[in-house]
Amino acid sequence: MVLRTYVTSGLLTQILADYQAPSREMHLLYSPNRYPTQKLRCFIDAVMAEYG
Repeated sequence: MVLRTYVTSGLLTQILADYQAPSREMHLLYSPNRYPTQKLRCFIDAVMAEYG
């Protein structure tokens, strides 16, 4: 989690700890007429690994 260090250090206070936000679909769009660059391919792979 991005904010975990701030919560554990006490800089942020967690509220609604039992609340789970609804999941959303995510779309990654890029130009279909171009071969994806290595940077873009790495980004897509990282997003897919993190969020499935």
